[in-house]
Amino acid sequence: MFEGPELEKLKAAQGTQRPMTVNGCTGLGSIEAAACQVAALDAATDKTLKSSISDIMRVCIEKYAKPAG
Repeated sequence: MFEGPELEKLKAAQGTQRPMTVNGCTGLGSIEAAACQVAALDAATDKTLKSSISDIMRVCIEKYAKPAG
């Protein structure tokens, strides 16, 4: 999905992005939300979908996250 400069930018951001993603997923209290995100991102191989990553993450959270409290 990512090549050249885009791939290098992604690799450089992993130091901060990976911990934020882990915290976001574990903070949801829902393995289903995390599984939805993984499945959706694995299936999003079309280059046009890379601009939709935040939407993919949000929809999974809205659908599967446990209510706060």
